[in-house]
Amino acid sequence: MTAPTGALSQGERLARTLEGVNLALVGVALVVSHLFAGFGPFLYGVLAGGLLGAFNLRGMVWLTRRLIAAEAGSRSRYAVLFAAKLALLGSVVWVVLSRLPVDSVGFLVGFSTVLPAALWIAFLRSLEPAPAAAQPSGAQQAGGRVVSRYASQQEQRS
Repeated sequence: MTAPTGALSQGERLARTLEGVNLALVGVALVVSHLFAGFGPFLYGVLAGGLLGAFNLRGMVWLTRRLIAAEAGSRSRYAVLFAAKLALLGSVVWVVLSRLPVDSVGFLVGFSTVLPAALWIAFLRSLEPAPAAAQPSGAQQAGGRVVSRYASQQEQRS
């Protein structure tokens, strides 16, 4: 399956925006942790968690896109890949926290930046004007009111 060419869909634009804001927040978290804790396990934890969180988000976006676009018979393959990604993520988190000189709170700070990124994007989108409401399908305007085809057929019969 090849990636579609042309303009990005609204969902793809949202995913890319989320990834960008997430990486920006990881950068801010790195700077702030360096200013307050200097180099050391906390900063390394923020870095490791931020990178792992960014790769996890990228993997979820990639898998979700393919799961949605897949035909019914091949969807189970992507669902299995999701489960495998989750198992791999858990294993990598365990290795990072148990074997590397990282602070677990710093790791949590770096890994969890995707939630504030999503909240920030939701906040910004709530400030945008709402799109114009679409007229319901199968409806027609009649004297300033929306009338369904069924109702207009009933009126014609009577």
